Amino acid sequence: MLQRDPKQRASLEQIEGHSWLQGVDPSPASRSLLPLTSHKRVSEEEHEIILQAMMCGNIADRDTIQEALEADRYNHITATYFLLAERMLREKQEKQGHRLSLVYNLAKEVQSR
Repeated sequence: MLQRDPKQRASLEQIEGHSWLQGVDPSPASRSLLPLTSHKRVSEEEHEIILQAMMCGNIADRDTIQEALEADRYNHITATYFLLAERMLREKQEKQGHRLSLVYNLAKEVQSR
């Protein structure tokens, strides 16, 4: 994979077939919302939580954060924003997945009776 000459690099099929990746789901569906590329993909409530966390952490004031996001800059402000937003979304997805698995397990148990 780490070859300068593209002709010598492993193909995607070879990479996916490698023993290190066995049992790993390579489908894009498993990555749904991540990585985050726009602050507009975050709800207003989540946006406000992230702004508060950044202001409490003395990263920047609200106006500076908003300005950096609207200008689509990539600096320490937007990097911090996106890292916090991705973490929040990942935790939300994990909770939803856990909730769905509980419902699925309950349904299986009821069906088996």
